[in-house]
Amino acid sequence: MSLWGNIKMFYLNNLNRFMTKSKLLLPLLSILFLNCNQNNMLQLDFVNKTYDFKYSKQGEIITAKFEYKNTSRDTITIENISVECDCISLNNRIPQKISPQSTDSIIVGFNTKATHLGKQIKNITLRTNGNPRIYSLKIIGEIIPK
Repeated sequence: MSLWGNIKMFYLNNLNRFMTKSKLLLPLLSILFLNCNQNNMLQLDFVNKTYDFKYSKQGEIITAKFEYKNTSRDTITIENISVECDCISLNNRIPQKISPQSTDSIIVGFNTKATHLGKQIKNITLRTNGNPRIYSLKIIGEIIPK
């Protein structure tokens, strides 16, 4: 839990004691409580963070779709998207700014020709200004011979 989270919890647990001992302390703590770090409220909710294609023949292109919603009251900024290897490509334009309560998706292509046979776990990493700052998306499955 963050420092602000600990302060909020302490404040809420001891509210009655604060109200009876000091009439000045309550307004001060209320200001701190309400003006805490806004990043705690910025969040993307993904329908799923893992796409399992089960099996695919080597040489096929797999398309994975990761749907999300900005559940906060503020705009979230996607600062960076990185992929694990050259076998992963972004298939759609991802907005840098995501409006409050809006939904969208990240569509990626996985070129199975550019990787080896067997079990695959490929990562796509999003860095945002929200909390959490890092989201990890995965494509998993097994590549079999043609």
